[in-house]
Amino acid sequence: MKKTTTLALVVAGALALALPRGAEAQSKAAIPEKYFSFTAGSQPQSRTFDAAATSTVFAEDAVFSTEQKVGSGPFFDFAAGFRVSDSLHLGAAVSSFSAKGDATGTGAVPDPLFFDRPTNFAVEGTDLARNELGIHLQAAWFLPLSEKFDLAIAAGPSIYRASQEFAAGSTEEGSEVVTFNVQDESGFGFGFNAGADFTYLFTPKYGLGVLARYTWGQVGLDAADITVGGFQVGAGLRIRWGL
Repeated sequence: MKKTTTLALVVAGALALALPRGAEAQSKAAIPEKYFSFTAGSQPQSRTFDAAATSTVFAEDAVFSTEQKVGSGPFFDFAAGFRVSDSLHLGAAVSSFSAKGDATGTGAVPDPLFFDRPTNFAVEGTDLARNELGIHLQAAWFLPLSEKFDLAIAAGPSIYRASQEFAAGSTEEGSEVVTFNVQDESGFGFGFNAGADFTYLFTPKYGLGVLARYTWGQVGLDAADITVGGFQVGAGLRIRWGL
């Protein structure tokens, strides 16, 4: 919530700068027909979630419950769009995010000889990978601020594919040995995105931009329903055509 509020304040401040001020108003950057951007940056926050898995062992359920953490990590983003009115553009962005985290929890494995007498043990996992691929559909509004600076505000729905490694354990029939392993699950989900891109133009066609964006979505997996996306900040190349 704090990061979302910060993003809203940044956008509001940039909008205030975009308003012309009578005699102080100056020539503005041209609004492009088409645009392309590449951004590299960070998704800085971390989050935790609960996961659970079951499997049938010795005609009973083996149960594993963990609390897992997803840390911060890098993200990369490619975006492109085209103009449909004076300032309104339609486009899409494709972003990728990856991070690792640890897990702690407990497991209960049925006894091979006695019914309803499970063996309890601790479950731990390290460097469990999270990978997210997001497709962000966007309506972007371009606001020229000066001859060299402009601001683009974009929002829309998002589609996610995410994979997550989970810490678990297993045992084989006829064996009392618990083997720890990592299971990898993946799935699709939906969410939204909203952000602002502030660009300095070295030439009318090329510039450097700073992106601040919040994305959110949920992906349902067998072991857990996971939240994807988050606050993202980065910088990169901006290219414009058809000025």
